[in-house]
Amino acid sequence: MQLINDIYYFDNNCESQPAARMAKPIKKRITNSGKLNTTVQIFPNPSNGIVNVKMPLLSNGEWKITITDVYGKTVQERHLQNGTVNEQFNIAVKGMYFIAITDIRTGKQEVSKFVVN
Repeated sequence: MQLINDIYYFDNNCESQPAARMAKPIKKRITNSGKLNTTVQIFPNPSNGIVNVKMPLLSNGEWKITITDVYGKTVQERHLQNGTVNEQFNIAVKGMYFIAITDIRTGKQEVSKFVVN
């Protein structure tokens, strides 16, 4: 074990290793059960008021898209059915917003932020 900048380093045999000689950590995919298992794209960000939301093909479910301002006030909300891929929103007031996409059936949610200039 060795202390470098207040951090202890160990190798697999519990022997110390300098930071420069440390092996790269193994990356593992960790699934958070509270998040959607999908990729959501929001563009352009920042926007001039028109915001596009692109999602992979959604199947077998109902989805809710909620846009809130920084104070938590709901600005827009839409309910989607199977197969919706692209949605467009018109936001008139400048500021920062949060978009939450929720699987109504499971309660899993993905939240992203975007800015309107």
